[in-house]
Amino acid sequence: MFTAPTALRAIRKFDPTGALMKQHDTTSLRTMFVAGERADPDTVSHFQRLLGVPVVDHWWQAEILKSTPQRDFYTVNVLGH
Repeated sequence: MFTAPTALRAIRKFDPTGALMKQHDTTSLRTMFVAGERADPDTVSHFQRLLGVPVVDHWWQAEILKSTPQRDFYTVNVLGH
């Protein structure tokens, strides 16, 4: 799953204990990828704890996506391509 850090911060502010999330089946979720802007470590840790899956911060923006060492690292090591 991909989402934006802004969305996660809004969800955390509205539902800090994850009570609403617990009403939904998230067992098929294996990894959450966060992109668009840098995610703060507290938000990443919060959702890793609530979901029980890795939250990978893809801090780069789609507008600057090109062949860079950072992109190649994520593509090879995270996505396995």
